[in-house]
Amino acid sequence: MNESNASTELYRVLVIDDDERLVALARLALTKDGIEVESAATGADGLALLETAPDLVILDVVLPEMSGRETPHLGR
Repeated sequence: MNESNASTELYRVLVIDDDERLVALARLALTKDGIEVESAATGADGLALLETAPDLVILDVVLPEMSGRETPHLGR
């Protein structure tokens, strides 16, 4: 396939995790492929960023204050 025919759509991923090393690793791996990465360290902050309608959410289950399972609409 010709590069000019390749899709230029930018995918967006939201990573919700309180482990900065894992967020950095995910960011490094995903941005290499041109994927935009947003991150949050808590479920509440992740919910606020959900307004941006990411294509994919990577959600840690063990989070401070509100677990990933308790995060409405994300932990199901």
